[in-house]
Amino acid sequence: MSASGLDPVLVTGAPRSGTTWVGRTLTLSGELGELYEPFNPTAHQARWFDPPEFYFYVEARNADRYGTELREMSRLQFPLTRVRSRMSLRTWRTARHHRRRHRTALVKDPLALFSTPWLAAELGFRPLILVRHPAAFVSSLLRVRWQVRFGSWLRQPLLMDSLLAPWAEQIERADAGQRDLTSDGALLWTVCNDVVRRWRDEHPSWLIVRHEDLAADPEVAFAGLYDALGLSWTDAVGTEIRTSTSADNPADVASGAQHELARNSRSIATVWRSRLSDSQIGVVRDIAGEVGAAFYGDGMWD
Repeated sequence: MSASGLDPVLVTGAPRSGTTWVGRTLTLSGELGELYEPFNPTAHQARWFDPPEFYFYVEARNADRYGTELREMSRLQFPLTRVRSRMSLRTWRTARHHRRRHRTALVKDPLALFSTPWLAAELGFRPLILVRHPAAFVSSLLRVRWQVRFGSWLRQPLLMDSLLAPWAEQIERADAGQRDLTSDGALLWTVCNDVVRRWRDEHPSWLIVRHEDLAADPEVAFAGLYDALGLSWTDAVGTEIRTSTSADNPADVASGAQHELARNSRSIATVWRSRLSDSQIGVVRDIAGEVGAAFYGDGMWD
């Protein structure tokens, strides 16, 4: 817990599940200072630490190598001794800015998903994990044309032998086979959210939230998250949420655009039906349907 009395917050989940939207919305009260994707090896900023792979898995057996930097991150303490470039100076200034305003760290990073247990247990992060409908997830992945990096999982024995062990054969087969973003995306969703499904039973205090529930009634849903995280809800916060999620905003964004936070949130949950073909929906359903049913129940494909 920080000097402000708040726990640091980790906003994570499979990519394209709304982590950017949720992270930014949680900072509206001014009590949290956002750190954007410190687990991203390609981030165009000075890194708090050097993750060797995407979706890097930090746990007890490798924590000695990375724990010091991550602990500094949780405290918003970027050491001046690591300032060697304009980017690192910007990171140091951002951390100082947050500390001077007595903010607590909010790490927004889908690539930190598998490290959630260590970050929670060792650094006191409060996890907020987002889940999005598998077809909506694949639809979004296709729109931005991201490639799935199964090799980053396979190069991490600690990860493959633990969290991802039930899916090792499917991951190896997908990595070695002919790549198709629809099926790859469905497998990415399934593996990530099977892990989240197990955590839901193991860690009942963690916040696991469906993207669709936030989008359906943003003001009420975020008011609940603010309360759960101990954040101060104000009229200004509510007004900003209403404005950024209004039906007056566009329902969709241009192909390839990564983030457009001013959206008609109530339309987001169903836009995948017009983006995906029947055959694509069938592929996603075949791969993700069993795990998806744990979060969406009957009728999730209607």
